[in-house]
Amino acid sequence: MMSQNSTVLRAKLLEDALEQSSGNTVLLIAPVGFGKTSLILQHQQEYQNDNQALDYCISGKDGQWLEHLESILDKVTSLDTVYLDDWDDIEPALWQKLHPLFTLEQCRLVLAGRNINGLNRLSASLLQTCTLLGPDALAFSYSDIESLSPSNYVVSASQLFSMTLGCPFLVMLAISESNVTSSIEQLELKLIQHPVLHQLLFQEVLSNLNEFDSSKVRLLCIDPLLAKRLFTEFEQLAMSELVERVFSGLNLKSDTDWALLPVVQQVMQSLWLREDAAAFHNAYLILAEQYAAQGDVVNAIRLMMACGEVRLAVSLLRQQGGLLQWIRHGLGNLESILLQFSPQEWLAFDEIAWLACIVSLKRGDVDKARKLINRHYRDDSFDWSVADAFVCLYEGLNLSQKQRDFFIRLQIDSSEKLSGNNILTDDGLGSFAGALINNILLLIAIQQGAVEEAERYLAAARAYYQQELDADYGEAFLDIHQSHISMLKMEPEVSSAYLTRVSTRVQSVFSQDKSIRVAMLAVKRELAFYRGLIPSLAVMDKLVREVNHSEAWFDLYAAVYTLAAKTALHYNKPESLELWLKAAGEHSQKHRLAHLELLLNYLARLAQFSHPTVKDKFESYIHPLPDDPISLPWRLLQLHLELQMQSSSLRDELLTQALQFSESQQHGLLACQCRLMLAINQGDEVKLTHEVAIVEASGYLQLVWQLRAWIPKDQLTDILNRHNRTRLIQEPKKQEKSTLLSVKETAVMALVSCKRRNKEIAIELDISEQTVKFHLKSVYKKLGVSSRKQAVTALAASLARSKKLEA
Repeated sequence: MMSQNSTVLRAKLLEDALEQSSGNTVLLIAPVGFGKTSLILQHQQEYQNDNQALDYCISGKDGQWLEHLESILDKVTSLDTVYLDDWDDIEPALWQKLHPLFTLEQCRLVLAGRNINGLNRLSASLLQTCTLLGPDALAFSYSDIESLSPSNYVVSASQLFSMTLGCPFLVMLAISESNVTSSIEQLELKLIQHPVLHQLLFQEVLSNLNEFDSSKVRLLCIDPLLAKRLFTEFEQLAMSELVERVFSGLNLKSDTDWALLPVVQQVMQSLWLREDAAAFHNAYLILAEQYAAQGDVVNAIRLMMACGEVRLAVSLLRQQGGLLQWIRHGLGNLESILLQFSPQEWLAFDEIAWLACIVSLKRGDVDKARKLINRHYRDDSFDWSVADAFVCLYEGLNLSQKQRDFFIRLQIDSSEKLSGNNILTDDGLGSFAGALINNILLLIAIQQGAVEEAERYLAAARAYYQQELDADYGEAFLDIHQSHISMLKMEPEVSSAYLTRVSTRVQSVFSQDKSIRVAMLAVKRELAFYRGLIPSLAVMDKLVREVNHSEAWFDLYAAVYTLAAKTALHYNKPESLELWLKAAGEHSQKHRLAHLELLLNYLARLAQFSHPTVKDKFESYIHPLPDDPISLPWRLLQLHLELQMQSSSLRDELLTQALQFSESQQHGLLACQCRLMLAINQGDEVKLTHEVAIVEASGYLQLVWQLRAWIPKDQLTDILNRHNRTRLIQEPKKQEKSTLLSVKETAVMALVSCKRRNKEIAIELDISEQTVKFHLKSVYKKLGVSSRKQAVTALAASLARSKKLEA
C-alpha cells in the first residue's frame, strides 16, 4: 500500500556523486523542475558539520554572486563544499571570473545549471574528473513516486511515472491534484490545463527561443511523433541537439522519432496558438508538405485537416488519383486515409467519396458503396462508371448494354486520352485501367455463365497486365479465374495445373490477403467436389465464415454457399446448413446481393426435399420460384434445374433452353448436366449411357452421383470403383466406423491413383506436404505395403473383396 511523504530525501545521491568524482566536482544539468536546488539544500542540511567543514551556496541569478565568490576564495578548505546554482545564468563575459573557483583543488564543488551547452565553457580537465548528474539521474524513481503517492490515490505509481517520466516538478504537481481526479486521463487533462505548468514552460522555454529554434519546436509541438526520416542528416543532428538542450528529461527516447511528453507537447501547443497562431498554422502546412514529399499521404492529410485546411487535403487526395489508384492500395492504408475525413466531407467532395466507395467495397459493405454511387454517379465520369460496374459485380447484377458499350469503346479507341480524373496516361495507369475493366467484365461473364466471353476478357486483361511493372497480384487472380473457366469447360487437368501454379504464389507472396485466398480455395474445393471428393464440414464452415468477411462477388458467394449446402446434406447435417443460411442473412444487412434471397430459397428447398423432417426450420427462406430462370446467373439456373429434377417437375422445354445457352457459351459443365437430365427425362437409355461415359471420362463423377436415383446401382458402383470413389455410396456414419482408411487417407489415395505428386495433393486438399507424407505412411502400414504403386494395387484388391462379400 502506498503512503504519502512530503518529499523525497536524496542527499545521498549527491554525496555519492562527489565521492565518485576524482576531482571532487559534480555537475547537475537538467531543465527547471528536476529539483537541482532542492537537492543542494538537502545535501547542505544532511552533510553540514559546523565543527569541521563549511558550505557556501552561490546563485548565478544573484547580482552579487561575484562578491560572494571573492569573499570565500581564501577561506575554503578541502573539507568544504561550494555550491554554485544557476551557473549558466552568468554572463559569458564574466565567466573568466569563475576560473579561480575551478582551480581550487582543496574544496568540493557542485555546479547546477539548465543548459547542457554551458559545458563548453568548462575546461577539459574539469570535465574529465567530474561526475555528471543529468535528468535521468535527477528524475524520481518508481519507488520515489510510490512513497510520495497518497494511500488512496486512484492513479498507480507506474501510470504516474509513464505520464511524467519522473520529472519531480510534474510528479509533485500531479500529486497535488490527487483529491480532484478519478482517473489517469482526468489527471493528465488537469495537468495540461494547469496555469503553473503553462507559466513554467512559457518562461523557461518559449520566451527563450530564437526564431530558428522556434520553427523547430513548433514542429515538435504539432506532431506527437515527429518522424526523423522527414529531415536530412544535418537537420536531424540539429533537431536532436535542440531536443536535448531544451527538453532533456521531458522527451521520449526513440531511434525513429522525436516525441515530447504528451502533457508537455499539448501545453506547448496551446502556448503557441496563443502567442503566434499564424506561425503555428504555417508550421502545420510545412510539416504536411514534408510528409507529402515522402509519400506519406495519411499524415499529410491528417495535419492539413488538423489546421482546418480541408480543401488543401482534398487537393492532395486528388493528386494521388481517382478510384482506380485507390483499388491498388491495401485496405489498412485506405482506411487510415479515410478516417481523416468526416462522413459530411464524403458527400461534399468526389475525391473522398471515391475513397469511401472503394473502402466500403473492400470491407464487403456493398450497400454503402451503392448509396455513394447513387449519389455521385455521372455518365461522363470514368471513375464512377468503374465503381458502378464493381458494385454490380458484387451485387450479382449484369451490366447494362450502355455500360458494356462504354467500356468496350474505351478499349477500342486505345489512343483516347481521358482528361482530369478520367485517366489514361502514359505512366502505366492506362494498362491498369484496361486490366481492371476486363477483370470486371470477366467476372460478370462467368457469373452469367458466358464462358467463351469470359475467356476473351481474360485474354485482354492478361495483355494489359503484361504492360504493368507490378502486376503479380492481378496475374495471380487471373490464374484463379483461368482455373475456374477451365473447370466450367470440364478440363480438370488444366484447371488443376493453374491452381497448383497460383497456390505457390499465394502462399509465398499473398499469404495475408484473405480475398485472393478465399477465391482460390473456392475453385479448389469446387473442382475437388465435382471430381467426387466431398470436403469436411469443418473445412466448409471455415470457408463460409471467410467468404462472409472478404471481398466476395456474387458468383464466388453462390459457389461457396452451394458447395457448403451440398456438403452438409451429404453428411446428413442440415443443422449446419441452417447456421450458414442464418449467417448469410446477417451478412446481407451490409452486403445486399441482388439474388441472395433467391439463392437461400433454392438451398433451403434442397434441404427440405432431402430432409423432410426438418422442413419447418427452413420455411422462412421459402418464396415462389422465378418463372424464367434462364436469365439468372448460371448457378441459380443450375440449382433451379437440380431442384426441379428431384421433384420430377423439370420440363424438357426449359432443359433445352438451358442446353442451347450453355453450349453456345462453351459452358461444358452446365451443358453436360442438361444432357444427362434430358436423357433421363426422355427415357433414352442409350443417350444416357453415352452421356454417363462422357462424364466418367472427364472425371466429374459428382454429376453422375447427383443423378443416382435414375442410374442403375451396379453401373454407378462400377464407375465409382474404377475411380476409387466408393465412399460416396457409403452412409457417413458407416464411413466413420470404417477400419480400412480414414476420410483424409481415402482422399489422398484417390489423388495418388491419379498419379499426383505430393505437392499437387497438398495443394488440392489444402494441407501441407508433410501431412500428405504422414497419411501415406499410415496407408502403407494399414495395407502392409511400402510404395505408392503397391498401395494403389492393394487398395483396389481390398475394394474388390469387399464388393464380393456384399454380393
